[in-house]
Amino acid sequence: EVYENNVVANKILTAVLLKFYIDIEFTGASDQFYKKYKYRHYASQIFKKIWKSKTYQDQYSQLAKSELNERFTNMVMNDATYCLDEGIEYMEKYMELKQKLDSGQQLSPEEQKSIE
Repeated sequence: EVYENNVVANKILTAVLLKFYIDIEFTGASDQFYKKYKYRHYASQIFKKIWKSKTYQDQYSQLAKSELNERFTNMVMNDATYCLDEGIEYMEKYMELKQKLDSGQQLSPEEQKSIE
């Protein structure tokens, strides 16, 4: 892979990705979570790919106790919590609508639109 044979990447890629993941939080409006999440998803795909390399595992180990890693970990946990909360909220709405349908009630136009 390109990143494995690149001298510069071998030195700084992990730290740059951590910083990129953190800096995404400070771009755009605070209500643009999904746009920010999309870019964080791309960064996480790169993390998955490079994690297979001992070089990058060593880089991360060197950063493990840094403020950069602490901020990164905080962002990952916040994203996971947000996604979990949103998933639970949608499950609750789904169960309410399912119970309504199971009892023979009709869904309002707004409820029908929410499941489309």
